Amino acid sequence: GEILAEPGTPRYSYLVLELRYFRQFFRPRSLQQIWEEFLQQSRAEFYRDVDRAIDDLGAALLRSLRPGVRLETPPTAGPLVGRAALLRRIETALHNGQSVGLSGASGSGKTSLAAAVAQQWPTAAVFWFTVRPELTDRLYQLLYALGAFLQRHGATALWRALVANQGLMDDPALLYSLARRDLETLTDVQPLLILDEADRWSADDGAERQIDQFLNGLQAAVPILAAGQRLELATAQRITLEDLSVSDTAALLETAGLALPAADIQRLQRETHGNPRLVWLCADLLQQGETLDNILTGETGPAQAFTNYLNLLWPRLDPAERSLAQALAVFTHPAPRDPWPAEALDGLHERHLLTYDRTGGVRLLPGVRRAVLRAL
Repeated sequence: GEILAEPGTPRYSYLVLELRYFRQFFRPRSLQQIWEEFLQQSRAEFYRDVDRAIDDLGAALLRSLRPGVRLETPPTAGPLVGRAALLRRIETALHNGQSVGLSGASGSGKTSLAAAVAQQWPTAAVFWFTVRPELTDRLYQLLYALGAFLQRHGATALWRALVANQGLMDDPALLYSLARRDLETLTDVQPLLILDEADRWSADDGAERQIDQFLNGLQAAVPILAAGQRLELATAQRITLEDLSVSDTAALLETAGLALPAADIQRLQRETHGNPRLVWLCADLLQQGETLDNILTGETGPAQAFTNYLNLLWPRLDPAERSLAQALAVFTHPAPRDPWPAEALDGLHERHLLTYDRTGGVRLLPGVRRAVLRAL
C-alpha cells in the first residue's frame, strides 16, 4: 500500500517491473490480475506505467555503468593514401599546442586520419572519445571519461571532485577549472585529446553550447583534435578532407593490387567523388570480378553510392557474412568481437566493410551501416 501511494518513484517502478517481468517475489496468475488486484488501476494505466518503469530502468543502468568512464583506445589506423601532407600538417599544429577541427563527408577518412595521429603521438597520453547519441553525448559523460583518463596519468583533482559529488553537475565552472589544472600538471607527458563524431553532441537544454564552452576553455591547456562531418567547435585550424585526386585514386587501387586504364581511373574518381571508402568498396567489387560499368551506375552522392555498391556486393557475401552485417548494423558503437564467427568477421573486414579496434571491438563503417539499415 505504501508503494502504491508513490507512483512515479523508483520503488513504484521496481514494483511494476517485478510484477510484469522479474517475478522473484510475486507470481501473478495473469496480466489482468496485475492491474486489477496488485496495482488497482486500468489496463491503459498499467501499460503506461510499464513504459515509464522501463525508461527509469534504462536511465538507472546508464547512471550505474557510466559509459564515459570506460576509456576508449584509438582504432588501428588503416592505409592512408593521399593524406601524408595533411597528416604532417595536423601533427605540426598539435605539437605546437594548436587545436584542429577535421571535417569531411562519411567515408572520407576522418577517423583513420585521427587514428594515425594517435598512433604516431610521442606519448601514451592520448584521450580518445567518440560521441554517440544518447550514450556518450552529454557533458557529464565527457567529464567522467576525461577525469578517469587524467587520474590514470596521475592528475586526480577532477576525478576526486566527480566522485565526491556522485557525478552531479552542481558547479560546472569548478569542474572546468579542475580539468584545466589537471591538464596543466601533465605537460611533461604531452596529453592529446581526440574527439571523434564531435558534431553529434546532444542539443537538449543548451548541452551542445555548454560542451563547446568547456572545450574552448580547455584549448589553452591541451591540444584537441576534433573530427566530424559538420563541426561547430572553434579551433585554431580548420581542415576539410578533400576528395582524392585521380593520382591518389590510382595509388589506392595499386594498394589493392589493381591496375586500371587511365580513363577508368578518372571515371571511378569522378563518380565516387574521390571518397576513399567508396573507392575501397569499388576495388573490392573489381577484385570479385565485377565490371566497372556495372559498379558505376551513374547515381550521384556518396550515400546512394554506398547503397549501390553494397547491393552489388551483397550476393557475393556468404549467408554468415550477410547475417553478421545485418546484426552489426544495429550497433551505434563498437560491439564485442568475441561472440561473432571469426571467419565471417574477417571476410567483411577484408572487403573493407567493418573495422576492428584495439580493445576487441568491431563495427560496420558508418556509410555501410546506414546502407544495411536502409535495406533492412
